[in-house]
Amino acid sequence: MIFIRKLTLLLLLAPLCAPRAEQQLSLSPAAEQHLKKLEEPIVLRGDYFHAVQTAYDDFSRVLTKEQSEAKPPDAEAAELVRWSTKIDNYDIDVRQTKTAYVVHFGLTLRGNAPLILGGGARYEIEKGTFRIVEKQLLK
Repeated sequence: MIFIRKLTLLLLLAPLCAPRAEQQLSLSPAAEQHLKKLEEPIVLRGDYFHAVQTAYDDFSRVLTKEQSEAKPPDAEAAELVRWSTKIDNYDIDVRQTKTAYVVHFGLTLRGNAPLILGGGARYEIEKGTFRIVEKQLLK
Protein backbone atom coordinates (compact mmCIF):
# COMPACT_ATOMS: atom_id res chain seq x y z
CA MET A 1 0.00 0.00 0.00
CA ILE A 2 2.88 2.37 0.79
CA PHE A 3 4.39 1.67 -2.62
CA ILE A 4 1.03 2.48 -4.28
CA ARG A 5 0.92 5.84 -2.46
CA LYS A 6 4.48 6.55 -3.61
CA LEU A 7 3.57 5.64 -7.16
CA THR A 8 0.50 7.91 -7.00
CA LEU A 9 2.71 10.74 -5.79
CA LEU A 10 5.11 10.04 -8.65
CA LEU A 11 2.26 10.31 -11.12
CA LEU A 12 1.21 13.65 -9.70
CA LEU A 13 4.78 14.96 -9.74
CA ALA A 14 5.75 13.44 -13.10
CA PRO A 15 5.77 16.76 -14.96
CA LEU A 16 8.06 18.19 -12.27
CA CYS A 17 10.38 15.18 -12.12
CA ALA A 18 10.71 14.22 -15.76
CA PRO A 19 14.07 15.13 -17.28
CA ARG A 20 14.07 17.98 -19.77
CA ALA A 21 16.76 18.89 -22.27
CA GLU A 22 17.14 22.40 -20.82
CA GLN A 23 17.32 21.07 -17.27
CA GLN A 24 20.75 20.20 -15.88
CA LEU A 25 20.88 18.20 -12.67
CA SER A 26 23.60 19.57 -10.42
CA LEU A 27 25.15 16.90 -8.21
CA SER A 28 27.53 17.33 -5.33
CA PRO A 29 31.09 16.07 -5.83
CA ALA A 30 30.34 13.18 -3.45
CA ALA A 31 27.26 12.18 -5.50
CA GLU A 32 29.25 12.37 -8.73
CA GLN A 33 31.96 10.18 -7.21
CA HIS A 34 29.31 7.69 -6.05
CA LEU A 35 27.83 7.50 -9.56
CA LYS A 36 31.26 6.92 -11.10
CA LYS A 37 31.84 4.06 -8.65
CA LEU A 38 28.60 2.43 -9.83
CA GLU A 39 30.13 2.04 -13.30
CA GLU A 40 33.08 0.02 -12.01
CA PRO A 41 33.09 -3.79 -12.15
CA ILE A 42 32.20 -5.61 -8.94
CA VAL A 43 32.75 -9.00 -7.37
CA LEU A 44 29.57 -10.29 -5.78
CA ARG A 45 30.05 -12.97 -3.16
CA GLY A 46 27.87 -16.06 -3.52
CA ASP A 47 26.10 -15.50 -0.20
CA TYR A 48 25.37 -11.88 -1.15
CA PHE A 49 24.04 -13.08 -4.51
CA HIS A 50 21.78 -15.58 -2.76
CA ALA A 51 20.46 -12.83 -0.44
CA VAL A 52 19.85 -10.46 -3.38
CA GLN A 53 18.12 -13.22 -5.33
CA THR A 54 15.80 -13.92 -2.40
CA ALA A 55 14.94 -10.23 -2.02
CA TYR A 56 14.55 -9.77 -5.78
CA ASP A 57 12.13 -12.71 -6.06
CA ASP A 58 9.79 -10.79 -3.76
CA PHE A 59 10.55 -7.25 -5.03
CA SER A 60 9.94 -8.24 -8.67
CA ARG A 61 6.40 -9.30 -7.69
CA VAL A 62 5.91 -5.91 -5.98
CA LEU A 63 7.06 -4.08 -9.13
CA THR A 64 4.82 -6.18 -11.38
CA LYS A 65 1.82 -5.58 -9.14
CA GLU A 66 2.48 -1.83 -8.97
CA GLN A 67 2.75 -1.56 -12.73
CA SER A 68 -0.48 -3.47 -13.29
CA GLU A 69 -2.39 -1.41 -10.67
CA ALA A 70 -1.13 2.02 -11.77
CA LYS A 71 -3.59 4.30 -13.53
CA PRO A 72 -1.37 7.01 -15.05
CA PRO A 73 -3.24 10.17 -16.12
CA ASP A 74 -1.16 10.78 -19.26
CA ALA A 75 1.62 9.38 -21.45
CA GLU A 76 4.40 11.12 -19.52
CA ALA A 77 3.19 9.66 -16.23
CA ALA A 78 2.79 6.23 -17.87
CA GLU A 79 6.42 6.37 -18.98
CA LEU A 80 7.47 7.25 -15.43
CA VAL A 81 5.53 4.23 -14.10
CA ARG A 82 7.21 1.96 -16.66
CA TRP A 83 10.61 3.38 -15.74
CA SER A 84 10.12 3.08 -11.96
CA THR A 85 8.86 -0.50 -12.15
CA LYS A 86 11.82 -1.85 -14.13
CA ILE A 87 14.60 -3.43 -12.04
CA ASP A 88 17.27 -2.08 -14.41
CA ASN A 89 16.54 1.37 -12.98
CA TYR A 90 17.46 0.42 -9.42
CA ASP A 91 20.78 0.32 -7.65
CA ILE A 92 21.17 -2.53 -5.17
CA ASP A 93 23.13 -2.20 -1.94
CA VAL A 94 24.03 -5.32 0.07
CA ARG A 95 25.38 -5.36 3.62
CA GLN A 96 25.49 -7.85 6.43
CA THR A 97 24.95 -7.86 10.17
CA LYS A 98 25.75 -10.72 12.56
CA THR A 99 22.46 -12.44 11.74
CA ALA A 100 21.21 -11.10 8.42
CA TYR A 101 21.98 -9.67 5.01
CA VAL A 102 20.43 -6.27 4.35
CA VAL A 103 19.43 -5.70 0.71
CA HIS A 104 18.30 -2.25 -0.37
CA PHE A 105 16.75 -1.48 -3.78
CA GLY A 106 16.84 2.24 -4.56
CA LEU A 107 15.94 4.12 -7.73
CA THR A 108 19.08 5.16 -9.57
CA LEU A 109 20.37 8.59 -10.50
CA ARG A 110 22.47 7.17 -13.34
CA GLY A 111 22.18 8.30 -16.93
CA ASN A 112 19.06 10.24 -17.86
CA ALA A 113 17.12 9.06 -14.83
CA PRO A 114 14.30 11.33 -13.72
CA LEU A 115 14.85 12.96 -10.36
CA ILE A 116 12.70 10.88 -8.00
CA LEU A 117 13.07 11.03 -4.26
CA GLY A 118 12.41 7.87 -2.29
CA GLY A 119 11.04 4.60 -3.49
CA GLY A 120 12.47 1.13 -3.47
CA ALA A 121 12.58 -1.47 -0.75
CA ARG A 122 14.70 -2.77 2.10
CA TYR A 123 14.92 -6.46 2.98
CA GLU A 124 16.56 -8.33 5.83
CA ILE A 125 17.46 -11.87 4.78
CA GLU A 126 18.32 -14.34 7.54
CA LYS A 127 21.80 -15.84 7.32
CA GLY A 128 21.79 -19.59 6.88
CA THR A 129 18.16 -19.96 5.80
CA PHE A 130 18.04 -17.08 3.29
CA ARG A 131 14.44 -16.33 4.18
CA ILE A 132 13.00 -12.83 4.43
CA VAL A 133 12.71 -11.79 8.07
CA GLU A 134 11.85 -8.15 7.43
CA LYS A 135 10.57 -6.23 4.42
CA GLN A 136 10.03 -2.51 4.14
CA LEU A 137 8.65 -0.80 1.04
CA LEU A 138 10.06 2.72 1.02
CA LYS A 139 8.11 5.90 0.31
